[in-house]
Amino acid sequence: MAAPRRHGRIRAFLVLRFLMGFAGASGIVIARAIARDVAEGVELTRFFAILMMVNGLAPILAPVIGGQVLLFSDWRGIFVLLIIVGLVQSGATMIYRETLPKEKRIENLGASFQKFPQLLHDKYFMGHCLTQCFVFGAFFSYIAGASFLFQNIYHVTPQTFSYIFGGIGVGLLVCGMVPARLAGRVPDVELLMFSLIVPVLGSVALLGGFLCHAPIYYTIPVLFITIVPLSIMGAASFSLALSRQGKNAGSASALIGFAQMILGGLMMPLVGIAGSDTAVPMGIIMLAGYTLGLITFLTLVYPDHRRGGRIMGKIR
Repeated sequence: MAAPRRHGRIRAFLVLRFLMGFAGASGIVIARAIARDVAEGVELTRFFAILMMVNGLAPILAPVIGGQVLLFSDWRGIFVLLIIVGLVQSGATMIYRETLPKEKRIENLGASFQKFPQLLHDKYFMGHCLTQCFVFGAFFSYIAGASFLFQNIYHVTPQTFSYIFGGIGVGLLVCGMVPARLAGRVPDVELLMFSLIVPVLGSVALLGGFLCHAPIYYTIPVLFITIVPLSIMGAASFSLALSRQGKNAGSASALIGFAQMILGGLMMPLVGIAGSDTAVPMGIIMLAGYTLGLITFLTLVYPDHRRGGRIMGKIR
C-alpha cells in the first residue's frame, strides 16, 4: 500500500507544480502586456528594462535564497516561502485595474488565439521571438550547468557557489539599468546588437577556457561578461517587438514568453550529457545559442532598421 500511496503523492505534486508554473507564466505575460498598454517609445524601453531586471534576477537569486532557507529548514520550508510570496503577490494584484482601453480589448479568449497566425507571419516580430529563443536557451544552459561547473569541476563550497551565482545576478541587475539610462539617446536596435555580439565573443572565450582547463579566476569574469548583457537584450528586444503590436500585445507577449522558455527547457538536460565533470557541453550549447541569436537578429530584424523603416521601435 505504501508504494501506490507514494506514487499518488508524486502525481499530485507534479500536477500542482504544473499549475504553479502555469500561473507564474501568466503573470509574466500580463506584466509585459500592461507595459505595452501604458507606455511606448522611450518610456516603453525603460519599462521593459525594469521588467528584465526582475525577470533576469529571479532564476539567479532563487537558488541562493533557497540555499539559505535550507540552512534552517528542510525542503518543505521552500514551499512555505512560496506560499508567503504567492499571498503577497495575490494581495498586490487587488489594486490593479485593466490598463487597455475598452474599445481596444479583445472580446474573448478565443479571439486572442486567432491573433497567433498573424503574429507568426510577421517576419520582424518572429525575428525577435527566435532571437530571444536562442539567447534564453543559452542562458538556461548556464542556469543548469553552473552548479556542476563550480562545485564538481572547481570544487567550491555551496556557500561560495551561491556568492558567485549571486554576483552574476547583481551584474544582471546593474546591466539592466543601461537601457533605462540610454533610452532616447541610443537606438534600441544598437543596444540589442551590442547585447548579442558581446555574449558571442564571451562564449567563444568560455568554451576555449573549458577545453584548456582554465582556472576559476579566468572562468568567472568571462562568464560574467557573457551572461549579464541578457538584461539589455531582453529590454531592447521586447520594446522593439511589442512597440507596433497595439491590441495584440497580450498575444505577442505570450508568444515571446513561449519562445524564451521552450528551447531552455529542451537544452537544460543536454548540459550534463557528457557527465558532471566536464563543462564542454555547456560551453558548446551557450556558443551555439548566442551565435544563432545573433544570426537571426542580423537576418530578420536588423535589415528593417538598416533601411530606416523603424527608429526606436516606431514605424516612420
